[in-house]
Amino acid sequence: MLLRSLFIGLIFAASSLGSAIDVSARQVRYEVKSQPLTQVIDVLADLSGTPAQKLGEIPGKIENWIADGDGLAVFQQLAKDANLFLAYDGSRVIIASRTDTKTTILPLGNYDWPSAQAVVKSLYPIMPKDTLRFDAKAGVLSVRGPAVFNDTIAAILARPQNTTVKVIRGGNVQDLDLQQKR
Repeated sequence: MLLRSLFIGLIFAASSLGSAIDVSARQVRYEVKSQPLTQVIDVLADLSGTPAQKLGEIPGKIENWIADGDGLAVFQQLAKDANLFLAYDGSRVIIASRTDTKTTILPLGNYDWPSAQAVVKSLYPIMPKDTLRFDAKAGVLSVRGPAVFNDTIAAILARPQNTTVKVIRGGNVQDLDLQQKR
């Protein structure tokens, strides 16, 4: 059954291949009868051409599920349907079980709320809506995600706004100018 669904998915993915593939442009159609979530994530990564980093153990199965759409939309649908944390950093999806997420409280330091939002959005253009919350009374930001995700945001916001941070995306080094995010 896995080979049949993989083959069907490959046919759909191969039909949308071009010389330069945009991660979100590759169409995926994938039907699951009953399969462990980790296998579904691996197959979707292969079919969509989108690297997926699984954080921690992702338990459970998904049953009677159909994915049809571009690579990122399919991953987002899986995250919604299977109650997973999903963020996209511009080159890969980061997936974790919601049970492995925690809340980290961070002082904004040199940032105001709009600047902090802009910096985080430049690192992770796609993330769950409940990831960032600002408490205006306390002047703190709460970040909800896997530990390594929260730690990355904390490290970036701990830097002064007048710095440039080097970010590796898809094997390429990019400069993220924190000053521009004001």
